[in-house]
Amino acid sequence: MDTERGWNIISLLWLDIMLLFLFVGLLPRCCTKEPEFINSYCIMKSDDSFESLPREIGTIKRHQNIVSNATGGVGNVSSSVTTAGALAGTKGMDIVLEGGHSSYVVPKDMKTISLVIKAKDNELDPMGLYRIVRFNASKKDRRIQWMDFSPALLGSEKVQKSGYVNFVAHKYGEQSYTLTFPEKEMIPGEYGIFLSAVNGTTIPIGTFSIPK
Repeated sequence: MDTERGWNIISLLWLDIMLLFLFVGLLPRCCTKEPEFINSYCIMKSDDSFESLPREIGTIKRHQNIVSNATGGVGNVSSSVTTAGALAGTKGMDIVLEGGHSSYVVPKDMKTISLVIKAKDNELDPMGLYRIVRFNASKKDRRIQWMDFSPALLGSEKVQKSGYVNFVAHKYGEQSYTLTFPEKEMIPGEYGIFLSAVNGTTIPIGTFSIPK
């Protein structure tokens, strides 16, 4: 009788342990707040909450060779170093936003920028899915020339000089990613984030400004 009772106690203990592991395994997922909508671009705040970035529509237009200016342009970009890839089936084109500034300005005391993006799932490598860019900005528009390149080239001198920002990406919750770039990459100017698979003649872009 004592042996049977002992086995019952051991069985209950094992059941409790398994339930505890199951609870701990599920806890980070069920308690991680994510953006409400798929394909929404948000910025992480200091208290780990986040707010949505303005969503603007970029238009595919003929490339213009623009010299950098005080609004945070990225310099003289030659079409000879780019390929258009899926960009509307053409070569050497620009993604253009109307207006010189985003309506969202990053707080000056923010030392690291982390963007939160909700997707259908987070099983794919986000380094190949998304691009963060620093636009050539003027009073009337913001431009970036499309570059089709391997994620392994993010951080290379040529890619960075062309306005493509290096970042570190991780899973976040069940369906989202975080894309983070450090203080040294936070050059004042106009920025945007978008899916790297550009098709058609328009593309939704989450935008923000880094102040001087």
